[in-house]
Amino acid sequence: MALDPKTLEPAIRDPRKLRRTALILVAIMIVGGVGILYAYSKVAKKQAYDPRPPIYGRLNENLAVVRQDGSAAGLLELDNCVWLACAVSVNQPDSWKRSREVMQRMQKKYAGNPEVRFVCITVDPENETPAVLAKAASEIGAELPTWWFAGAGADFTQKDLIRKYLKDKFKLGVMPSFDAGKWSYNPKIMVVDRNRHLRQGKNGRAVVEFDFDAAASYDAKGLSSGSDKTNAELMEEVLIRTMDALLAEPHENS
Repeated sequence: MALDPKTLEPAIRDPRKLRRTALILVAIMIVGGVGILYAYSKVAKKQAYDPRPPIYGRLNENLAVVRQDGSAAGLLELDNCVWLACAVSVNQPDSWKRSREVMQRMQKKYAGNPEVRFVCITVDPENETPAVLAKAASEIGAELPTWWFAGAGADFTQKDLIRKYLKDKFKLGVMPSFDAGKWSYNPKIMVVDRNRHLRQGKNGRAVVEFDFDAAASYDAKGLSSGSDKTNAELMEEVLIRTMDALLAEPHENS
């Protein structure tokens, strides 16, 4: 039976029910908004205090070198190792003294661990031949396969490539240069993980570059490290924590 439209009356809405429905909707929106803000704050807090060593580059290109014993090798052979590297001029031993001493202590700390390696790359392969590198390596007890002293072969065709690799791939910022009878270069320690990523350290929220010359200059100026340790001592502690964290990480292909 069809209804006569003339007999229909508009529905009367209860204002109290409308207000109640509106309040429920508002409450749902508020709770949802608070939940989103809470989740966002948790993610932001986790990122701010993320203790993992930050990545700032990756070694995707190999560098062919000749090591202190005259054998040819490539840096990518160190894949699946955690390694410390630095640019050196062995004929200017004071130019990388602090990095050398730190690496020697790291060698002792991780002695017997086959997954830890050390690499010193000469900025002066024309004059620092494998024989010269071998003498410098012997003086500090740097032995293959754990510790490489790396340069170019007898034809020196790689000399420019080595310096460009240090600048561009290891992100040292400036090209090693020779002026007034001496080499100028950045001898900071670079940390490379199992997957060839370049890694920095983390001390709380602070990102740490392993520049021990800079740390020593802060100490000489009386600048506090914020602890009872010197800046250099604190930086070395961060380096050890970084190494331990990277040794616990898996290889991408494992």
